[in-house]
Amino acid sequence: MALSGSLVAVLYFSTAYHTAIVYRNYLQDPDGNIGILSGVINPFALTDRLNLSFLGADLVNAMNLGDKSSVIFYAEKAEEFMSNHPNEKLFYIVVEAYNSIGEEEKVEQLSRLARLMYPRNY
Repeated sequence: MALSGSLVAVLYFSTAYHTAIVYRNYLQDPDGNIGILSGVINPFALTDRLNLSFLGADLVNAMNLGDKSSVIFYAEKAEEFMSNHPNEKLFYIVVEAYNSIGEEEKVEQLSRLARLMYPRNY
């Protein structure tokens, strides 16, 4: 039973890795050929990648607009997403977002968590 669970995990993560490569190739394609995404094997991993990209972009846009309520809304959505899908880049964006609106307590809390999860980069 444990072997089958391990096999499922290996299959999922190997297809998720492949999906990350295909998505990166799509992002780096100068023509923006969406047909590249037809090579995705794991649609769940692609959904996670897209959510990550959109959350980060929405948060940066809210920071640039200077709308505190939007920054808080997207930062909370990003924190909820990161509870299941931790990502170093999104941590950085959320910390910067809270810092831009003066939420020092949240900045310190997330910075401590980021240092714990990513000790080499924080």
